[in-house]
Amino acid sequence: MAALRLAESAWQRGLNVDLPSLSALFWGNVGGSLGETCVPALLLGGIYLLWRGHIDWRIPAGYIGTVVVITAIYGWLREYPTWFAIYHLLSGGLIIGAFFMATDWVTSPITKKGRLIYALGLGILTALIRLRGGYVEGVCYSILIMNMVTPLIDRYVTNVPFGGGARHE
Repeated sequence: MAALRLAESAWQRGLNVDLPSLSALFWGNVGGSLGETCVPALLLGGIYLLWRGHIDWRIPAGYIGTVVVITAIYGWLREYPTWFAIYHLLSGGLIIGAFFMATDWVTSPITKKGRLIYALGLGILTALIRLRGGYVEGVCYSILIMNMVTPLIDRYVTNVPFGGGARHE
């Protein structure tokens, strides 16, 4: 992620920068924290958790989708290379955060609509921290912030029990 931040500042000055290839990022042939660089292994683990029913698809899909859409729009507005959003997807801890950290049963919302709101909040915060903040990796902070918001999401996004709708007097 730091390399992308340096490249972005060079692009703003009209310079050309050599970054690791997308295939090197995908296969994990780049430096990074333990467990966050090999995308196929992370995806296999995430698919296994989805298949076993341990996690809900709304959190990883909403989180990753939001980050990709926001970074794609940001890159398009700034006339960055077309692969700018894919680079954000493959570099850093987004995949491990989306499948293994954000889906924690204790700190994620209970309702389906709440999980989608949670995922959108995660994606927006991650993109804002990565693109406009002073810290290059926004995954950990966005998860911590949204974990604090989870009780509010659960409070205001509730399921109506069957037969327990509006009272008619």
